[in-house]
Amino acid sequence: MVGVEVYLALTPAESERLKVVSYEKQLEAGFENPGNAGLTAERWGDATAWAPPRTVVVGKQARNDIT
Repeated sequence: MVGVEVYLALTPAESERLKVVSYEKQLEAGFENPGNAGLTAERWGDATAWAPPRTVVVGKQARNDIT
């Protein structure tokens, strides 16, 4: 588990890509607040809040209504 965390810390582009993939899957599943898992680092730590990209591909169509 520590190895994965080190890998993600050393590869910010891959970390961001995985966040976007997770966000897309949450949108597809109909989550009420996709992209906000309420993680401890976001609630108490010094992590900045993650914002989804302006355009997200869900299935085969792009959604531009993401704010």
